[in-house]
Amino acid sequence: MRQNIIRKIRPLTAGQRHKSYFSPLRENVDSKKNSTRRDKSLTRSISRSFGINNQGKRTARNIFSGSIKRKYRVIDFQRKEFGIEGKIISREYDPNRNADIALVLYRNGKRKYILLPDNKGINEKIISYKGEPSNSLNIGDSSELRYIPIGIPIHNIQFKPGAESGAVRSAGTFAVILRKDDSYAEIKFPSKEVRRIPLSCSATIGRVGNIEIAQQSLGKAGRSYYLGIRPHTRGSAMNPVDHPLGGGKGRGHGRTPVNRTGTVKKGQRTRDKNRYSSPFIVSRRPSRKER
Repeated sequence: MRQNIIRKIRPLTAGQRHKSYFSPLRENVDSKKNSTRRDKSLTRSISRSFGINNQGKRTARNIFSGSIKRKYRVIDFQRKEFGIEGKIISREYDPNRNADIALVLYRNGKRKYILLPDNKGINEKIISYKGEPSNSLNIGDSSELRYIPIGIPIHNIQFKPGAESGAVRSAGTFAVILRKDDSYAEIKFPSKEVRRIPLSCSATIGRVGNIEIAQQSLGKAGRSYYLGIRPHTRGSAMNPVDHPLGGGKGRGHGRTPVNRTGTVKKGQRTRDKNRYSSPFIVSRRPSRKER
């Protein structure tokens, strides 16, 4: 299977000195086409007011809509075409995520986007199962956790049965089932957290593709600006009225690093102890100090 390519160019300018760019591989069933176009029936317009609430007040600093227009691709995270075989007819780039997506044509004529698993290419088949699988599970197949063997990589995991999958969807990530009991499966996530999830929840076999994206280097601040990330000012460079770490001479402050509101930022646990999902966590992910 052909892989995406991380390219480096001749540094003719200072902004290109450390730049490496990601050359997304776009494939289509029709070999005569050099690239693929998005399916317009599966795209939507998205809001451009990132970091601002419905009252126009900024709630997230250093975030804005970005300088590049983009359309949202509707991804089928639930994989509800049960028992219907589908064929991957194109591999496409999604500007809203770092993973590649695949356009799947099912036998009933429906077309849907899914996250493209690693080592999965065009013209290959996938299928989703509601109950016990009739055949052995392959990469890209979706099934309930009770039927997935222990120890194999999985992604696109549901937290509640029938809900949209909300875990392990980033490029190159995967989780592993450690053990099962009568009702729950203990899954180790990429963050090293171990969590109990009902066996009736579904997951997809394999690892999310586009692993090479981790090797990309933006190289200059302008490329971050394109993505909607504004310049960030250090708190120690501000005045005391603007930040708890501001003011003074030099960089020594004699206190634990905090954010603008005074919350500890390194090693401090911020999860609510009374959160509804806390009883399902077997072991927490390591803190910054433990890492």
